[in-house]
Amino acid sequence: MCSIIRLGPIEWSSYFILTLVGIFAAFLYWNVVWDKLKISFKQFCIMGVFMVFGLVLGSKILFVVTKLPDICKHFSIQYAINSISTAGFVFYGGLFGMLLGLRAFCNLKNRSYHTTVNLLTPGFPIFHVFGRIGCLLAGCCYGFECSNGIQMEDGVTRFPIQLVEALGDALIAFALIKVSNKHKDKLLEIYLVSYAIMRFILEFARGDRLRGIWFGLSTSQWISLIIIIVYSIKFYKQFRCSV
Repeated sequence: MCSIIRLGPIEWSSYFILTLVGIFAAFLYWNVVWDKLKISFKQFCIMGVFMVFGLVLGSKILFVVTKLPDICKHFSIQYAINSISTAGFVFYGGLFGMLLGLRAFCNLKNRSYHTTVNLLTPGFPIFHVFGRIGCLLAGCCYGFECSNGIQMEDGVTRFPIQLVEALGDALIAFALIKVSNKHKDKLLEIYLVSYAIMRFILEFARGDRLRGIWFGLSTSQWISLIIIIVYSIKFYKQFRCSV
């Protein structure tokens, strides 16, 4: 794997490069629905700042939460500070942080959060496709050890779970775009449930333990379960009311 990409005299993190590509790909989609967003470029940039700030903050906070058992086990002020300052990124934390950032922007500008977030939703899995490819190149979020996988930088051959999730995200993005006209008010719900089901299953093929393991399930699996249960109850109530 190539965790560093050299462009001229400058070395760039492959994860950083793929993240930028993912943002650009999401922007290409959002450009398609620009007229429906009814927002100026300046306001869109401000909205982007709110979303990115929420994404970074949320992903860092959830990473620290996954490290709490380790922090408590080896507790010291210096160890806690080092753990927080070197915290990585956790997708679910970033996703919900970004959604909170978007809600804050919509409240500030008196915009409809529900309409805005559903228009933007297909861009989320589009971005994540490239993010997971970046994970593969960076050697993080790896799968279990196997004989017929991809050799990582540590010399261990592992199942390329990052590519499987990238493919799943691409399929979710395609499905969201296909149903965007018919179910334009449900896109966020469809995305959250679809991704939660996929993520819960794929977590069993993960080989790292950096995300926290609670009663045999990872932090992301518990979050996925909560999402699935909450929306299952909601869909059931809606079905009961319609019959």
